[in-house]
Formats: sequence, structure tokens, C-alpha cells
Amino acid sequence: MTMHEIQESFLRHGEEFRILFSQLSERTSVHAFLITGEKGTGKKTLANLMGMTLLCSSEGSRPCGTCRNCSLAEQGEHPDMIVIEKGKPIAPGVKKERTSIPVEDIREMIRICGIRSTNGNMHVVVITS
Repeated sequence: MTMHEIQESFLRHGEEFRILFSQLSERTSVHAFLITGEKGTGKKTLANLMGMTLLCSSEGSRPCGTCRNCSLAEQGEHPDMIVIEKGKPIAPGVKKERTSIPVEDIREMIRICGIRSTNGNMHVVVITS
């Protein structure tokens, strides 16, 4: 399933998603979102899609799914998209397979966000539980 198809599936869930993606595309959204819900409802997919929308370099519809930023974000390789999750440390020296997010990862995220973003636009941070 392409990112465009995934976005369309969210848009079918109501006007709230249309407004959300419109604000993200126009860069008029708030600085942070808290996404909650039952396991398996697409929270992580939505967060990644939102990040892709913010990082997209297209002048048209965002996310375009074809620009370099979209491709890197979709592959989980965009240097300005930081994903923090249990068992997958981003800080050097942190043991893998931990059952919690260590404070070292949060410190590393803060350090990375303090550095100018690669494309000069912004950093996107996704923290999963």
C-alpha cells in the first residue's frame, strides 16, 4: 500500500483528518500531537504519515510520496525524523531490547534536535510506547 493510499484511508474517517493533513501541508499546525487509542488502530502509521507530510518538499499535495524526503521518511531513513521506541535505542551505548525508553534516548533526541536539520526545515520526533 502506498503512502497516498494510506493517507486516503485516513481521510475517509472524517473531516478531522482532512483538517489535520491540510494544516500539516500548510505548516499551520501546532508544534506537537498526542495520538492515543487502542492497539492496532494505526497510531504509529498516522504519526509516520504526519511526519512525512511535514518533511515533504513537494510544492503540490503533501505528502507526495515521490520526493527524496518522502522516500527517506517512508523507509525510516530520513535524518530529520527521529523515532524513539522501546528496545531500539538511538543513544550510543544503550542496550537493545529494553522494556522502556531510557533517559539517554531522550537526551540524544534533544541533542539531535539542537542541531540544524539536514534540509533546513525541521525535525520530526515520533515517540512510541
